[in-house]
Amino acid sequence: MRDLKQSESGNVSLIVCGLIFVFAVLVGGSLDFARLSTAKVRTADALDRAVLAASKLTDADGQQKLFKTLMTDFASEAADAMAVKDYRLTSRNGALDGTAKVQVRTAFLPLVGLQTLDTVVDNSVSLSSPGLEVALVLDVTSSMIEEGRMEPMRSAALSFVDSLVKGETGATYMALVPFDTRVNIGPTRTSWLDSDPGSFSGCVEPKEGAAATSDTPPPLVKFIASDTRPEAAKLKKYCPKPVVPLTNRRTLLIDSIKALTSQGTTRIDQGAFWGWMSLSEKWQGQWGTASLPHKKSDAIPKLMVIMTDGQMNTRDKGNPDSSGAWFDEINKAEAKKILNEICDKMRADGITIYAINYDEETKKDPPLKTCAGNPDNSYYSAKKDIDEVFAQIAKRIQRTYLSR
Repeated sequence: MRDLKQSESGNVSLIVCGLIFVFAVLVGGSLDFARLSTAKVRTADALDRAVLAASKLTDADGQQKLFKTLMTDFASEAADAMAVKDYRLTSRNGALDGTAKVQVRTAFLPLVGLQTLDTVVDNSVSLSSPGLEVALVLDVTSSMIEEGRMEPMRSAALSFVDSLVKGETGATYMALVPFDTRVNIGPTRTSWLDSDPGSFSGCVEPKEGAAATSDTPPPLVKFIASDTRPEAAKLKKYCPKPVVPLTNRRTLLIDSIKALTSQGTTRIDQGAFWGWMSLSEKWQGQWGTASLPHKKSDAIPKLMVIMTDGQMNTRDKGNPDSSGAWFDEINKAEAKKILNEICDKMRADGITIYAINYDEETKKDPPLKTCAGNPDNSYYSAKKDIDEVFAQIAKRIQRTYLSR
C-alpha cells in the first residue's frame, strides 16, 4: 500500500511538472509572439518610408539604391531586436511593391523547438494618383455632446480633411454624411420625393424591404419625407445638418464640419446607406455634379470612413415602451442586418471601408465590428485617442493612394 501511495505521488508530481511546462510555454510563447508583432510594426513603418521615398524618384536605379540604403540602415539599427533581410523593391503596373522578411529569436519557444519566429511585411505605393473619392460618415447623435465626444471628434475630422483635401485643384473628392435618427439629403432635393410635403426639412425615411440595401437612384426609386410622418415635429428636431456631396472644396468641408450639431438617436445603417449613395456610380449626376461620383471605368478608388459612438437605437416591434427611437418600426436586429448587408454590398462593389467604434459604449460589442470586412480596417478609439485614429487612417490613405 505504501508503494502504491508513493507511485501515485510520483504521478501527481509528473502531472504538475507537465502543467508548469505547458503554462511556461503558453505564457512565454505569448511574449515571443508579442515581440514578433512589435518587430513587424517597426519594419512595416520603415518599409513604408523606404518605398514612399523611392517613389519620389523617376529612375529605376535611383529607386533601388535609395530603397536599399534606407532598409539597410534600418536593419542595422534594429539588429539587436530582430533580423531584417531579403528586402526587395519591385515595379508593377504603375506601382512600387516593397517586401521584407523579419525574424526574431525566441526566448521561451525553444522549449518546443522554435528557435526563431518569422514573418513577411509588404507595402505597395501607387506611382500616380488618378484621384480619390471618400465618404466621411459621422455619428452626431445626442450622446456625442452629452458624453463630451463631439468636440474631440470634430477636431479629428477637421484634421482628417486637412490631410487629404488640398484644394479645388486637387483630385481628392470628399463627401460629408452626418447621421443620427435620420440623414438630411438637403431641403432642395424635392424631386427625389414620392410627394411634395410642402415644407421639406431635408430628412427622409429609411427605405424598406429590398430597397433598404439597394443603391438604385432616383427617379427609379423615391423617398418619403420625414415631414409627412405623424411625428414630424420630433423628426424635424432630430434632423441633422445636410449631406455635403463629393467635393474638392476644402473650405466647404471644413465649414460644414464646424457647423455640425448633436441630436437624436442612432441609425448607423442610415449613415452607411447614404455614404454608399454618395459614392455609388449609379448616382452619377444625382448630387449636382455631372461627373460625380465617378464610374468604375474611371479607376478612381472609393473609400468610406464611418464612425459611431453607440449601438443601434430603434424600437422593438410591438413594444412601444422599449428604448430607442419610438417612431422606428424596426427592431435592432433588423437594423443591424441591414447595416451589415449594406457594408457587404459596398465592399463587393469595390469600396474600401474604414470603421471607427468610438468610446466606451462601443467597446464591449462594437457595432461596426464586421462592416469593414478587413479587421485591419476596423478601429476602436477612446475619446482621448480619436484624433490619432483619424490620423492613422489618413496616413494609410495617403500612403496607399496619394503617394505622388
